[in-house]
Amino acid sequence: MVPKHPAEVFGYPIGAKSAKAKAARRGYWCPFANEKCNKQSRLVQYPMGVCSVQYGNQVIALSPRRFLQDNTVFKDIADHHFKTRDNLEWEWGRW
Repeated sequence: MVPKHPAEVFGYPIGAKSAKAKAARRGYWCPFANEKCNKQSRLVQYPMGVCSVQYGNQVIALSPRRFLQDNTVFKDIADHHFKTRDNLEWEWGRW
């Protein structure tokens, strides 16, 4: 049977016990958006906070906000499609 379970919750590995991980879980904090998580579930009344899941040997991102970490998705798109990051401006000014 293929293992399937959450890999990250509120930006931290499922087994993380650091003070930051515990604070993020208590406050439903999304470190990728730097605000309260907005992922809703029909099963619970609070943000579910699952950023990625373990499926077999792969970790698969679920949250679109997960892709915002370090602007990785935008850098990858610029590198792949434009072959440069020159002359790109981001609305939130992270570059």
